[in-house]
Amino acid sequence: MHCLMQVPSRRDGALRVQRCDGCMVWRSVCCALLVALLCLAVGCDSPDLLVDSDLSLSRVRVAKTLVMGVSDRTPPMCFRYPNGEIVGFDVDLARAVCRVLGVRLIIRPIKWTLKRNALRCGLVDCVWTAFAVTARRRTEFLLSEPYLRTAQVLLVREGRLHPDLAHVERELGQRMTGVSAVHMRGDILPMRSSHKQARIAVLRGGPVPGNEKWQFGFEPHGKIVWYRHRSAMLEALRTRAVDAALVDLVEAHDAVHRQGAPLRVMRVPLGLSQYAVAFRREDRALRDEIQRILYRIAASGEAYRIAEKWFGVGQSVIGIE
Repeated sequence: MHCLMQVPSRRDGALRVQRCDGCMVWRSVCCALLVALLCLAVGCDSPDLLVDSDLSLSRVRVAKTLVMGVSDRTPPMCFRYPNGEIVGFDVDLARAVCRVLGVRLIIRPIKWTLKRNALRCGLVDCVWTAFAVTARRRTEFLLSEPYLRTAQVLLVREGRLHPDLAHVERELGQRMTGVSAVHMRGDILPMRSSHKQARIAVLRGGPVPGNEKWQFGFEPHGKIVWYRHRSAMLEALRTRAVDAALVDLVEAHDAVHRQGAPLRVMRVPLGLSQYAVAFRREDRALRDEIQRILYRIAASGEAYRIAEKWFGVGQSVIGIE
């Protein structure tokens, strides 16, 4: 079908009907554009025409902010000074990353048990506070490479141990030759009878989820008491509400050395642990860029200087297999 229009004759001025070739050209252009758009929509079986839908890094750069979801009760990784300022190893490391990325760091305390929801609803761009890597978390989050290597330990009061705990430390200590970590199981350690089971504080929502059996199998040897905050666990230990607390070695070091608590670490590590930064599973561009910057910070020595500031030793393992 052609587009017809009336045009005046050059000879007598009478109106005559002619075919509009310009409209035909315009229609051809529109058809070509439509075909191109359809190709982009369906992909045209060519990966080169696919549009990248991962805008995670672009969003951060446009907003010029990185919102970091934290637990502000996890010294020395992230905690508050008496004046309310949020500080710690993870905070300093994130600030170093943001400085290279050219954005401002926003620290947003979140309810730790709802950290996955905080990511899903866009409340934060990443979760970054002593986030221990587990097999389950690898399926729920997109994780960076580990930036810190540590261990799970039992923190106890100085002085006489609860009989069950003393038995565990003695029995496992004899089996530690050439072993870096022990996963405690009921079939390895016989139950030692006592008038009252040892009470062991465990963080709910931590590396040992509250709805699962304790991965270290310690339940036959003590009653597990769940806590929502690490600070509450340590306070319960100090006030003898519990006999031991399952904590990270870094946290135990901070409690004993920086805070000067009359506590000590049991000599047997219960399991090795690594920390990573958690992202939404689709935010690969943001994860990859932050990972690249972490490698750069490690190569420059800045990550080790931050570790020495908070731990007294360069514990960062960025870039180490």
